[in-house]
Amino acid sequence: MNYLSAVEEIESYRAPSGKTVWQNLGIGDLLNIHRLIVAGVRGGSRFAGTIRAENVVVGDRVEGEEIVHHTPINAMQVRDELDALFDWINRASVHPNWQEIEAGAPDLDWVHPVIVAGIAHHRLVWIHPFVDGNGRSARMFTTLLLFARGYDFKYLFDLSSYYDENQNKYYDFLREADRSGDYTCWLEYFLGGFAQQMFQIEASAKALHARAQQREFVQQK
Repeated sequence: MNYLSAVEEIESYRAPSGKTVWQNLGIGDLLNIHRLIVAGVRGGSRFAGTIRAENVVVGDRVEGEEIVHHTPINAMQVRDELDALFDWINRASVHPNWQEIEAGAPDLDWVHPVIVAGIAHHRLVWIHPFVDGNGRSARMFTTLLLFARGYDFKYLFDLSSYYDENQNKYYDFLREADRSGDYTCWLEYFLGGFAQQMFQIEASAKALHARAQQREFVQQK
């Protein structure tokens, strides 16, 4: 239910059809997503929609022993890191005209929106801005970012199901980017999931169309 509430919330971010000038996103948008995602469930009782003010670790408990996978940045650094991330997201989203691209303008910051979404997803998990609900919020914010950049599929598209197919692989690629600072493997994984979802949506649409045509043919007979 929280997921559906968040999906409804991002309707106001719909990118104008055919436009490449999109509204900026900010920390407030992320906080709102977190507030909706954790309402009434795990993480909701501790500072929903609020940047963490304490240090945390990310790990698992195995046979009574805590195994730490990631030690996020100090709580005092979170706001600065989020400011830097959103500054980059918004600069990378300003699409240049083709004359600038062909001229090889050196100060172009544009990055394809799907790659921006993949990098933003990792950075949010790495920063870990909340006490709990960081993964859920990062995945939902990824959907919001793509929707706000022209990918109008909020009721059809669900990257979480792709991650859930093999959670170990999802976390392994995130941690590899943490360790190496190289986003290649993570982005290949992220873009692979994105493509898989697109193909599934296309196949579902074609199947629905075929069934509709068959019903129409039967009714005509």
